[in-house]
Amino acid sequence: MGESNSVFPESDASEPRRSKRPNESEDLSINNKKIRTVVIDSDNEADILEDKSGHNIKVEDQSTLQENNRDPSVGCNPSQGSNEKFQCTACDKVAVEVHSHPLLKVIVCKDCKFLMEEKMHVKDPDCSECYCGWCGGNNDLVGCKSCRTLFCTACIKRNIGEEYLSKVPVSGWQCCCCFPSLLQRFTSQLEKAMGPVDIMFSSSDSDSDSSDTNDGVTISSKRKKKKKIRRIIDDTELGEETKRKIAIEKERQERLKSLKVKFSDKSKMMNFASCSGNLEGASVEVLGDATTGYIVNVVREKGEEAVRIPPSISSKLKAHQVAGIRFLWENIIQSIRKVKSGDNGLGCILAHTMGLGKTFQVIAFLYTAMRIVDLGLRTVLIVTPVNVLHNWRKEFMKWTPSEVKPLRVFMLEDVSRERRVELLAKWRAKGGVFLIGYSAFRNLSLGKNVKERNMAREMCSALQDGPDILVCDEAHIIKNTRAETTQALKLVKCQRRIALTGSPLQNNLMEYYCMVDFVREGFLGSSHEFRNRFQNPIENGQHTNSTVDDVKIMNQRSHILYEELKGFVQRMDMSVVKKDLPPKTVFVVAVKLSPLQRKLYKRFLDVHGFTNGRGSNEKTSKSFFAGYQALAQVCY
Repeated sequence: MGESNSVFPESDASEPRRSKRPNESEDLSINNKKIRTVVIDSDNEADILEDKSGHNIKVEDQSTLQENNRDPSVGCNPSQGSNEKFQCTACDKVAVEVHSHPLLKVIVCKDCKFLMEEKMHVKDPDCSECYCGWCGGNNDLVGCKSCRTLFCTACIKRNIGEEYLSKVPVSGWQCCCCFPSLLQRFTSQLEKAMGPVDIMFSSSDSDSDSSDTNDGVTISSKRKKKKKIRRIIDDTELGEETKRKIAIEKERQERLKSLKVKFSDKSKMMNFASCSGNLEGASVEVLGDATTGYIVNVVREKGEEAVRIPPSISSKLKAHQVAGIRFLWENIIQSIRKVKSGDNGLGCILAHTMGLGKTFQVIAFLYTAMRIVDLGLRTVLIVTPVNVLHNWRKEFMKWTPSEVKPLRVFMLEDVSRERRVELLAKWRAKGGVFLIGYSAFRNLSLGKNVKERNMAREMCSALQDGPDILVCDEAHIIKNTRAETTQALKLVKCQRRIALTGSPLQNNLMEYYCMVDFVREGFLGSSHEFRNRFQNPIENGQHTNSTVDDVKIMNQRSHILYEELKGFVQRMDMSVVKKDLPPKTVFVVAVKLSPLQRKLYKRFLDVHGFTNGRGSNEKTSKSFFAGYQALAQVCY
């Protein structure tokens, strides 16, 4: 905690200043009444301000208040200085400590305020706007017809009156946020318990930036300030299912590491191509080549045969694509023995930026796993945005190897609606690849828009039980755990899941969690465990007032998250193909307008007032971009 060089002595916040006037005892009592505390979330030195009424206001650093064992958000303890008891308006219990509600000017207890702040700080769109704005509950919610804020019927009936509740079914109601006069009785109680509520500021009570230029004190907004987070739970406190998933991944990594050492000793391999993508320094016998086919199971168990990518495909592969196919093999297949013994396999995320050939890599992997070696894998379901469905079919036709039998490719549009059940049955019976859009998969998998119940049940069963491998293109679409598309995808029983994306991590860690939880369900624990272990500490180190310790913890948790996921998340950018690309050359060619274009251009300027000095009026300025678009069409 930093020391405060305040003119006040280090004592309780209510201790008065020393006075040099003769009648010191009288002044002490007066100052006691006039001194009020404003909590600011900064490390600046404490100072004395003068409010509009001329009263002295004591401004203390939040760290000083914590040193004095005083919660900055606590306004009053009813047990001290008064025998009057105050009821919490949220839980209707006696408030041991009186607090101000984060949204309303009413009395709440410490537990209810903490609950509401937790609800307000949740950034997951699934959890927003689904709780009572008064008590935080989620039963019997009623929405305000003006501001759409939700309140439960219990809070309305208990605090505002049953007559207001009776108006809801008829004409709706306008809440106490829109009409603060409804809370006048509670606001008076709050002021009686805590004093005027408009002078208490904290990181959880202030929603907007406010500054007093005369006094030089700035209260930053909640958005820019860190929040008090809970203790990060230890790995031993995670759920049993999460521990089991982590143990499986750890065992896989240890097995690959031990096999790597054996093959390194045997072939004197200088680089582990599966992880780095660098093929230099390893022998052809170990890695294969473009002529005979690259070996995908470079690190394999003793006695396991080498599995090669078809030579007609190998000759077209880049080094990073070979590394990507080996990465898919190590996660989806792992080993021939494990697949044949009934192992369900694992999922992974291929996070290569656009243009690195993710589609090509998946096609090469599927031909290797389903045609080169007999693993019993027959059906593949590829869910993709509808605008690239035909592109996937063209890619399968383009990269069909000449050495093996081509994979059958099925699409819903190949048949009428009435024959979709037959098409899915044929796919399951004969094997192959089924291409389907996200919307169609969601509707058919959940039995929507299908009139016949038996037909809906059969299609739902085929999609959920049919595939041996599930591939999701543009997997960053899977970013909401409660979305129907995400729920439908998680109903697929296949655990061999491949997520393809060019942007796995954007600005929302919970969206990243949702995609990771799809390919390795339960690996990162529940959403609450993930927020506690990673999201909250990482975001807490990115605020303007984050301390050195906050930043240190942020870096530590980011590194831990990366280390936990690196085994089944492979990221690559354009740097891997930079040496293969020609240098960028930009040509700027200026072409004169034709006589007709010049005539149209000038006519447009004259009609719309862009000439003769008339282009500065407000109406013309608003239509500037529309005019730009029109002139661009003239020039083209």
